[in-house]
Amino acid sequence: MVLSPEWLRTTLLVWAAWCATSLAYTMFNVYLPKLLETRSPSGGTDGAPKTLEESLWDVVIYSLGGCPGAILGAWLIESRLGRRWSLAGSTFVTAFFCWVFVVVQHPWAVRASTVGISLSATAMWAVLYGWTPEIFGTKVRGTACGIASALSRISSEMTFQTHLTVLQHSASLYTSSPAFKVPRLSSDSGCVEEWAPISYQQFLEDVELSARYWSRTLTAHDVLPRSVVGVWLGDWGESLTAQLNRIEGMPDAEKDAALKAYTVALGQADIALLKKNELRDRLASVRKAFDKHLKDKEAAANKAAVDALQQYFKDKPEAPAYFAILDVNANAKVMQGVVLQAKKLGKSIYVLSVDASAGKVAHVNAVSEEAKAKGLDGREWAAAVVEVVGGKAGGKPDGAQGVGTEVSKVQEAFDAARKFFESKTGLSA
Repeated sequence: MVLSPEWLRTTLLVWAAWCATSLAYTMFNVYLPKLLETRSPSGGTDGAPKTLEESLWDVVIYSLGGCPGAILGAWLIESRLGRRWSLAGSTFVTAFFCWVFVVVQHPWAVRASTVGISLSATAMWAVLYGWTPEIFGTKVRGTACGIASALSRISSEMTFQTHLTVLQHSASLYTSSPAFKVPRLSSDSGCVEEWAPISYQQFLEDVELSARYWSRTLTAHDVLPRSVVGVWLGDWGESLTAQLNRIEGMPDAEKDAALKAYTVALGQADIALLKKNELRDRLASVRKAFDKHLKDKEAAANKAAVDALQQYFKDKPEAPAYFAILDVNANAKVMQGVVLQAKKLGKSIYVLSVDASAGKVAHVNAVSEEAKAKGLDGREWAAAVVEVVGGKAGGKPDGAQGVGTEVSKVQEAFDAARKFFESKTGLSA
């Protein structure tokens, strides 16, 4: 009946007003603390960004400013303005204060604009709530108003974020700030020795690391994406033991992520203290052995790469530059170690390395004084490689580095780096 020809136009307009108003009002309230924190400086003389506490005090002022709005709206609809002009006027006043909020910068001007928004928006809601039942006849009033209220709730839900998007946003704003603290227990007594802070960025990285680990694990067992996965706890202590046994046999590329995920799971496990301490000691032993293995592996890779460079210039002492694709899984330390050796020899260098599991190509160069005198710029040199492997690069004229995503084009990028060097310097590489 509310959509009959007699009421169709009125019903759709009222519903649209409720939806749009609820969407805008809720969205502004959800994002206001972050807007206040990121767009205006604090009241101090140093011009430092606002802290979260200062921004929340601004939200308190904003909320208090709206308290008289309901009384103001009730008075307006009985004034000479009437229902329509009261609703239109309060809406336009809200829009005006939103514009002021966007353009002003001074802290007190920002606060005044938010108070204006809160007061006029609350008055607008009061008018809308009071007037809507009066618009419809008694036969359709309950249905029309009920659906309008339901639609406003649905539209307001559209503005909410998920827990993951909130975490990502918080990590970008408070990278090093502690999100929470976790206890570190004594291996002897099992008592809490200290509380270690976990930053927002570290928490986000741990969540993403765990997600990638379980995604690979479930995919390997033919579990399709978006499937509902159940966990049978059973004897949780023995399950953790079996899980650690599996982790010990994993390849290096998967073991690091698995150990981090296991550390989180063990810390949260509700099992006997003695069993937890036993597993924690074993985990520490596995982690120590794995870290030593990675360190030895990195040292061996670094030595092999440096030896290859030295042998190259021993065989070709007149060569102006060294080019190589290193099999070091894009290890930045190894690549920088090779570049440093080339600098000591006064030679130009461009090395690339692929990390297939991460889907990236790392590349770094260094420009010798001889090549620089002939017009070679490290940034332009890196840009020529970026054109092939994608991604970004940056640096200085005497050296630059970057990361690309086209792992299948590493040989093409290698050739492009060599060609660019020869065309710029006129030297044969």
